[in-house]
Amino acid sequence: MAFSSFRDVLVIYTGVPLSLTGGVLALWYRGMPLSISAGVGFIALSGVAVLNGLIMLSFISRLLQEKGNLTYATVEGAMTRLSL
Repeated sequence: MAFSSFRDVLVIYTGVPLSLTGGVLALWYRGMPLSISAGVGFIALSGVAVLNGLIMLSFISRLLQEKGNLTYATVEGAMTRLSL
């Protein structure tokens, strides 16, 4: 609803399964069980993944409006947001 575009929503929510996969792999690597505490952590991780996707997409959209070049906006926006 924030972007009024189904494509943007799909881009944002693509990060959730990827982050949850990383969380499960981290638990497996550390040999930790999936407990209630880990479940609460996964809920927080999902929220962080959605917020990060929302902020990155809005930043890239702003760069696209300023520069007009999609490749530049995507690369520069991702590098800027991920380096912070």
